[in-house]
Amino acid sequence: MYKLKLLFFNDFSEIKYTEILRYGFEVLRLYPIHSGHFSHNPASAQILQKIGMVYEFCRRQSIDFNGVDYVDIVDYGILKSDWQAN
Repeated sequence: MYKLKLLFFNDFSEIKYTEILRYGFEVLRLYPIHSGHFSHNPASAQILQKIGMVYEFCRRQSIDFNGVDYVDIVDYGILKSDWQAN
């Protein structure tokens, strides 16, 4: 089982993320691909939605962010069949 982690950097374009999805589906032969973001970072949600991922669930207070505060992780996913339709 592979775990493909989408990391978000300011210099990455939507095209690069689309290529990462293509690599995951075609080369690694993944069927679903999942990614998540901190709930206090809505810009990441916009990127995930732009590349075709859909909201799946929120893991409430699941990460100790800075040693003091726990933050929510919002999970998105995309199926190979949905990716192919786009």
